[in-house]
Amino acid sequence: MLDPNQSDYIAEEPAILRGLLSFRYRLCIVCTEVKNLKHWLAE
Repeated sequence: MLDPNQSDYIAEEPAILRGLLSFRYRLCIVCTEVKNLKHWLAE
């Protein structure tokens, strides 16, 4: 028999993973922007 808290956790996990993925995606975009800016400033 599954613990009710356990099933809630399983139900919420995909949302948490999606949140982490979108956060990492935004972080990558920011890193790319910073690199472009540094490159542009260096020229």
